[in-house]
Order: sequence, then structure tokens, then C-alpha cells
Amino acid sequence: MQVATGASMLNFGYWHGDANNLVDAQTNLCTLVGKLADLGSSKILIDVGSGYGAPALQWSDEYKLGNILCVNINSQQLVNGFKIASGKIENARVSDARCLRTHITCINSSSLCLPFATGTVDRIIALESAQHFKPLTCLLPRVTESCNPKGYW
Repeated sequence: MQVATGASMLNFGYWHGDANNLVDAQTNLCTLVGKLADLGSSKILIDVGSGYGAPALQWSDEYKLGNILCVNINSQQLVNGFKIASGKIENARVSDARCLRTHITCINSSSLCLPFATGTVDRIIALESAQHFKPLTCLLPRVTESCNPKGYW
């Protein structure tokens, strides 16, 4: 998708409203997920399988999150996401550089080995990656453990 669109999101989008191209649909999906997850009341978010971190950048623009933890097994995607955020890759948006001033942390880890203490986060999202978890039931115990009792995943 990155080659086709020049953008950094890795989802198929939400084709609603004025979305007439994949990038608009991807942004719509990211916005919708942020609303459904009530990120406005969140302090710490884990973006599991974050890809290049584009959703985290969008959410950092839209919400006052204390910390966004981008967890990805692919270290090269994390590195390239940071380069995009710091404006070192052609076609990066100027707003992506805000990542450097927010609390976005990149963590190279498997979703099955989330390196967080029990109950330490209040939102966990797998927007760019849920389709890769096979079986999905392997992820659920670790996610449930990491999320505090009042959190969402």
C-alpha cells in the first residue's frame, strides 16, 4: 500500500463521507478507531503492530495522550517510521515531525511478548496488524493482562 499511495498507513481504510482515495479512507479509519476507543480520555496507548506509526502520529495530533507506545516486530518499519516523522523520507508530511515533540516510543517486540507490567495501560489498539494474529486468541491473554481494569482493547 505504501508504494501505491505514497503514504505510511497499512490498512484498507473506511470508505465513508468524502473519502475518494485510499489515503483519505485510511485517515477516516484511524479517526473512527480513535473515537471508538475514546482516546480523548486515554493516558497511555499501545499500538500493537504499529507498522510505520502513521496512526500514532495522527492520534498524537488529535488527542492529548500522555504516551503512545508503538510495538512492532519489524524493526525496519519502526526505523522508517521514525525517519518519516523526522522528515528524512521524501513525501513525509510536515505534521509527522510532531512525533519528535510528543510522547511516542517505538518498541521492537512481538505482540505475544508485550513488555508491559500488568494493568499499566488504558488503551490497546491493533489497527494496522490484527489480521496477522493467528490465532487471535493467542494475543488476548497478554493484552488483557497489560490493560488496566478500566481500559479498552
